[in-house]
Amino acid sequence: MNNYIGMLRKMGEVSISEVCGGLCSESLYGNFENGRRELDVFVQLRVLERLGCDTSRLQFFLQGKEYMRWAQRAEIIQAIENDNFEMATKLIDDFREAYRKEKMQLQFAERMASFVAIKNGEDSTVIAEHVKNALQLTVPHYKTAGNRRQLLAAIEMDMILDYYYYSDPLNDERLLEICKGIEEARWHISDKGEVYPKAVLYYCKVIEQRIPMEKWGAARLVGCEQLLSKALQYLRTEKKGRFMLETLQLRETILSNLITKYGLEGDYGEERRKNTVSLRAMEKSEEFCREFACSWGAFNLYKIRKVDCIGDVIRKRMKMLEIDEKKLAKEMNVDVRTIRNMQSKESKPHKGTVEEILYYMGLPREYRKYIYMVRDEKEKQLVEKHVRSILYGEGENPETIRKELEGVLDLDNEQNNRLLRWYKVLDEYQNGTFGRYATSERIKGIIEECFPLPCIQKSGEKYFSLCELQYLCSYLQRLEKGDRDYDKVLEFGKAYCEEIIENRQSDNFASTLKMLYHQVESEYGNMGEFAISNEIAWVIVQAARESNDLYSLEDILYTFWWNKREETNTADKEMLYWLIDLAILIQDSRSEKFLKEAKAKMH
Repeated sequence: MNNYIGMLRKMGEVSISEVCGGLCSESLYGNFENGRRELDVFVQLRVLERLGCDTSRLQFFLQGKEYMRWAQRAEIIQAIENDNFEMATKLIDDFREAYRKEKMQLQFAERMASFVAIKNGEDSTVIAEHVKNALQLTVPHYKTAGNRRQLLAAIEMDMILDYYYYSDPLNDERLLEICKGIEEARWHISDKGEVYPKAVLYYCKVIEQRIPMEKWGAARLVGCEQLLSKALQYLRTEKKGRFMLETLQLRETILSNLITKYGLEGDYGEERRKNTVSLRAMEKSEEFCREFACSWGAFNLYKIRKVDCIGDVIRKRMKMLEIDEKKLAKEMNVDVRTIRNMQSKESKPHKGTVEEILYYMGLPREYRKYIYMVRDEKEKQLVEKHVRSILYGEGENPETIRKELEGVLDLDNEQNNRLLRWYKVLDEYQNGTFGRYATSERIKGIIEECFPLPCIQKSGEKYFSLCELQYLCSYLQRLEKGDRDYDKVLEFGKAYCEEIIENRQSDNFASTLKMLYHQVESEYGNMGEFAISNEIAWVIVQAARESNDLYSLEDILYTFWWNKREETNTADKEMLYWLIDLAILIQDSRSEKFLKEAKAKMH
């Protein structure tokens, strides 16, 4: 990770002082980049965010003390989300006291205290004080520095936004400056989708507090509409649910005023029509979910997901593969006590030894990893392009991009090599080169490069990487009832996801639920077990909303439509129509095409 971060910094022509300012000393950071020192994981994350990385796509193996801090953070957020403010306040106070010498943890405590104050409806000055206390720990010159020029992470700009909104609630000029700063920031567009719409809504709200909207002139209405359009584009591109409804509603009102009050039908009539259709689709989806689902996740910037303790990973994987401690110690050329200590949450194992053990057990070596390991910005962008093509049907055919990836990625890296071979198998199934049975056997072969398939039936603790779960999911998708492995893979998928839920890890492993549990749900639906299918689908709805994932929500809502049609032999035409509009809203051309085909079959 130090090499990757160093590469990003140099490519972005960012100085060491800019990237680590307020986080750690320049000498410590320099030694980290050179591989001579480790850097606290929470500092590493902030550095990555300042350099424009989407850290939500990372997977983490944390050492014991790091994992304990992460678990305490997650507990605090959960208490706030559940409106248990008394418990949240106690947890924050304990956390603040325990880590009073660690600025990243202190910042988290103060920021969470500000969220408790916001949800409790406390005075603006109290909220602003908490945010200021948090902000100045890593951005000490936030008042005098030019925020549009300063290298900040999305979290830090989010705090600056809240600080000015609550400390100077009528200063719309300052909020507009922040909106422009977010536009110019080098962040990944996913982070912009979290912060920019919030900033625009704050800006419009502050103006309306000073001047009622009916008194706005055409220029002000046009200016706010342009900001809202940009906010909407960030939300659409990244398929974000939070702020989508509010953005569409406010934009609807402004467009209506521009047309009715100023006669600008020619300029804004078509935009108003599209916005009205999108607003209706969003309102319908909210109405459908209201009774069962939680609100859209408000803490995405402050959460770290896909986290495991390295000791747990080693212990579970050893049990799953029946690897003897003595044999592993001999293979690694270490004392058996070293292997035993590594399986504890209290241990701090040597990074190099752990990486060799992970590799020996069929896992990627890296502690913190993206689904692919990339070496430069070109590879990173190509991977992003491939993912978006597969998920949403954007741009070129996935097979074309995959072939391009084969020519640039490091295929000596086992993780990259195996992933690309898996995608090739899926491409060749899609283009008809191989049939269902041959494809399932090829996927099974890839799985068994990682672990023997019978492992999934063993009782006791098991550990699977996210890639391995992807392979199992695609294997199940291409099996049919009656195939040799169908029942065992289905039972495994259901039990594995239920264990995640039972252990209260749904938010941490939301990506697993949205992928594997969704496939399990689909299998039950295909078997006519609609009650089970719908029950699982509601779990996925909650996971999608907690992770601010409108794409996964749109995808799973079709399940309810399909199940009802199959169970009652009646099709809810209205729901299918607004599902199509929802797919158009989030620019999901793959789902749009599929849903329109379903619509055509009804006529």
